[in-house]
Amino acid sequence: MNNLDNSLMKLIYAVGKFQRQPKFTQGCSNLSPTEIKLFEIVKPKEKVTMGDISDALGTSKGASTILVNKLVKKKQLGRSYDEKDRRIVYISLTKDGEKTYRAYMECKHKVLGSISEALKPYNKETCIEIFDRLSELLET
Repeated sequence: MNNLDNSLMKLIYAVGKFQRQPKFTQGCSNLSPTEIKLFEIVKPKEKVTMGDISDALGTSKGASTILVNKLVKKKQLGRSYDEKDRRIVYISLTKDGEKTYRAYMECKHKVLGSISEALKPYNKETCIEIFDRLSELLET
């Protein structure tokens, strides 16, 4: 492996480790990183289907159902059914889920803000370009 490969692997590992730290998951410490990711999928759309969740997580509908069931049990997510087609199930945040999501996002912004502040302005622009390009490459 060359230096760039090593640095990229080191960054990927560090991000994964960072996401599991208590300071990053404050307010939702009883949730796994995957469960937290589910909040970021559900919240912006208000209501999503199991298919939406499976696509976003890159998992089967069965695996997504297991994950959703855990969060329904924890009273973080709720289910509702389409009025015209009861086979369609929508997933949304409950009031407790909204509270957890807000606490997580507040903590997330605080932590990411402190990282951003540590970068010099010209480094920020370079980081944005690199991170955007890496995201594109990793999504393909």
